[in-house]
Amino acid sequence: MTIKRILLAGAAGVAMLAVSASGALAGTGDIYKVSGERVNLRGGPSNQAAIRGQLLQGEELIELTQHGGWLGVRVARTGEEGWIFSDLVRRVSQSSLNRMPSAGGFQRYSRDFDVMVEAIDRQLGIPMVAEINQGPNNTLRVTPTAEWMLGTSRDAKLYAALALWQMWKSSSRDRPANVAIVLGGANYISINDTPNGPTLGIEPPNVGALTGSTR
Repeated sequence: MTIKRILLAGAAGVAMLAVSASGALAGTGDIYKVSGERVNLRGGPSNQAAIRGQLLQGEELIELTQHGGWLGVRVARTGEEGWIFSDLVRRVSQSSLNRMPSAGGFQRYSRDFDVMVEAIDRQLGIPMVAEINQGPNNTLRVTPTAEWMLGTSRDAKLYAALALWQMWKSSSRDRPANVAIVLGGANYISINDTPNGPTLGIEPPNVGALTGSTR
């Protein structure tokens, strides 16, 4: 099945999730340090946004908000605020304040998408997400629960992957967006941005990884 056919078949159902996924919510208060040698502090979450200044390696930052792969930060030393790309910093301390539980699992990436996933989880009676992390090349890697893998059809999994990609694409703005539904540490379904458009990859599922619950 081609990505074009998937896009056409699932467009109506996915559109609601894609439209609601524009707002991202971050866990504020986390402390980061600049890992790049010299990085730009920008006026907005985009490579096209104006450069407000440059930060040197080791500069300490306080996270204020997040949008896709960008962090809105305050420079601890000067109080200056701006946006920095998350690949150029490393987190050194995590705040325990202002953190609400995320039943859907996607609150850090998109609050509205998280709400919709939570609602669907309630309808299905099974949770979708066991683990989410951001890998290289702006890849959102989602490990589903065994219950969700066993309790949903192949078509539902493909449409879920498409909805994830639409959400991540919207959040990533001007960056290529890649997503993978991961099973047993290996990609099961993946959608990757390429110069010629998105491509769909499907690998045989690791059945051994479905033994027991992942939650």
